[in-house]
Amino acid sequence: MRLFLDIIPVLFQPLISKFVFYINPKEKMSKFNELIKGEIPVIVNFYAEWAPTCDDVAERLREFKAEMGEDLKMIKIDFDKNEGIARKLNVVGIPTAILFKEGKVLLKQSGEVKIDDFKEKLNG
Repeated sequence: MRLFLDIIPVLFQPLISKFVFYINPKEKMSKFNELIKGEIPVIVNFYAEWAPTCDDVAERLREFKAEMGEDLKMIKIDFDKNEGIARKLNVVGIPTAILFKEGKVLLKQSGEVKIDDFKEKLNG
């Protein structure tokens, strides 16, 4: 029985390594910075599964993204699973939407997100 248990990890290692990815917090922050530094504006939407207002804000942001097409990117980030990024951006409440362009914050709103403010920042 001992021999069989020793072989199981070897037999399943290719399957495990194919589906499991280990990302450390530094890599998460690096990837995030890469995404927000482009010329195309990016809205980062911090949400939580347990907060019902997040669904409403996410829906309005999706509609806005559809309206803007390729001229806007959107990233949705689970606040509870990405506390490091949230802390770095001083996100203390959810939902929070942050508009970035070339790595700079153009607008940040928490709670009731006003889409017209985002439109104004992008067109102004």
